[in-house]
Amino acid sequence: MQETFAIGAVDWHMVDASGTPGQSLSSVRGLLLDSGPGEA
Repeated sequence: MQETFAIGAVDWHMVDASGTPGQSLSSVRGLLLDSGPGEA
């Protein structure tokens, strides 16, 4: 049933979470800080 659920466009940033939790957090912080107002 989940495969047929329409969620709309998925246009958020992709985060590589394959490293340590600290590395993932650092990646996310970088993306958020680089985003302009209303983009995050």
